[in-house]
Amino acid sequence: MTSNEQRFNNYVTDAMAIYNRATEAKSSKNIIRLANKTLKTVEQAIKLAPIIKAKEKIGYLNEFVTLSHALIAEAHYNNKDLKSAIESFNIAQKSNKNTLGNQETYVRDCYILSRLMDIGKLQENWKIADKFAQKIFFSAKKLENSMKALKYYIKIRDVFIESKNLDFINKSYSEMLKICKKKETVKENPKIVAEIYDDYAKYLYVVLKKTKNAVKYYKKAVLLLEELNLKSEAQIIRKKIEEINKK
Repeated sequence: MTSNEQRFNNYVTDAMAIYNRATEAKSSKNIIRLANKTLKTVEQAIKLAPIIKAKEKIGYLNEFVTLSHALIAEAHYNNKDLKSAIESFNIAQKSNKNTLGNQETYVRDCYILSRLMDIGKLQENWKIADKFAQKIFFSAKKLENSMKALKYYIKIRDVFIESKNLDFINKSYSEMLKICKKKETVKENPKIVAEIYDDYAKYLYVVLKKTKNAVKYYKKAVLLLEELNLKSEAQIIRKKIEEINKK
């Protein structure tokens, strides 16, 4: 092993150790300090990578860059410094594009974008929140973990409702329903599926004025809740169906 290779390995090992300390730090000040120290250490490793003919490891190293900037952003957010939080989250998102391009890349992308979306919501800037929600939509479609994707579709649907983005409300529900129709989703998360069917039925009835389809999904929700022996919740939806049928 050459001296440069040894230095590279030392930088990577040190960066991992410092990053772990940053994640365990209690104060925002220490989180930021250790995350910045991680960044400086990783930067040295990235500089050495081409010299030791290890360019393929730069994508992996950029994961630490991305995560460190995200840690800094969260610390700023907790300090109510939203401007600095936004700046750091934006840097994290750009850095994430230079990672390995695998499932973890898409998971990080959804997380970072969701935090930027949350800041938009906090500021009641629905135009900004909507912008990030749309980006999350396309990143979530790349997730192989259906339940993780579903979690994000639910979050962005609520933003699209606030921003009155009917096109993406429909798109979000479409993706949610695809996941809910999978046997494994129904088997492992029947209550979540029932809640989505109930919510979608309300949307069909109140917004789209599609009564028959609304009743269809209300009935699907009732069946799932009854199978879970959640009789009181099932009865609430049955009353909704009865009220629709009276009209």
